Amino acid sequence: MTNYRLLMKKTVFLVRHAQAAEPEIDQKDIARPLTPAGMRDAGLMGRYLFQNYENPNLILSSTAARAQTTAEMIAEQLKYDASGIRFDEDLYEASVRTLLRIINEVPDQYHSILIVAHNPSITYLAEYLSKSDVPNMYPGSVCILEFEDLHWKEVSEGTGYFKLYESPPNLLE
Repeated sequence: MTNYRLLMKKTVFLVRHAQAAEPEIDQKDIARPLTPAGMRDAGLMGRYLFQNYENPNLILSSTAARAQTTAEMIAEQLKYDASGIRFDEDLYEASVRTLLRIINEVPDQYHSILIVAHNPSITYLAEYLSKSDVPNMYPGSVCILEFEDLHWKEVSEGTGYFKLYESPPNLLE
């Protein structure tokens, strides 16, 4: 008898945090807030995702203030309960290896996840997973990758399909 794996398509929304303010004197990088334009862009991207894609089952975010606010503003537009956002300090200054580990540890009950993190790692991860040329991710932008018939723990180099890259300036045109 054949052992069939009934797996759903998995989707990853990789979001670079929106535009952050320049650091003030003696301000730690992790505490940098969004600029007003960054707040606008995060809301804009959230509305775009809500209107065009199925909502993610899980939102993961860096603990940096700019990433947290980006995640919360996107969640608000997605009508996603912000108390369900998982803030992970490992996403701040994460390497591609760390980002991949975090994805590999997602329980299979989630078929769609949104991760808010930082450049350049978020762009490098999109390229690594899809083996596609991904533009350097603009602040507040999203890269959508899909994975067919895989468990999260099986996601690795070249296993994803590059579906879309979208940035706030394109949405404002």
